[in-house]
Amino acid sequence: PTVVIMDVAFLDMPVALGRVLMSLPLGARVLSYENIRRKWPLSFFPFVEINKGHHYPTSWQAGVGHIFFTWVKCLPAANEPTSRRKKTAAFAARRGRSWPATRSNDDINCDYTA
Repeated sequence: PTVVIMDVAFLDMPVALGRVLMSLPLGARVLSYENIRRKWPLSFFPFVEINKGHHYPTSWQAGVGHIFFTWVKCLPAANEPTSRRKKTAAFAARRGRSWPATRSNDDINCDYTA
């Protein structure tokens, strides 16, 4: 899957960055220094947090590690533009699934357990 590492901090997340993250393919993973849900600048949040509370070794906390937030891009919300919902349905069809997807632990819905 696509992986994005965001080792940055924002007072307010720029709308342009939110749009870039929205454009990621379904199933993309994002590792962020901050909780991006709290600073999300758009009307809905298309990610689900996985590996909650996981510590990753860093140069400033090599032993204990620092908590980073790990996210996965899931299905677009119902209020997302029709064009994106159609693209999602086409993506699911190419993978042999229907959309809205069944609630299983795969990379096209939000039912992730980690």
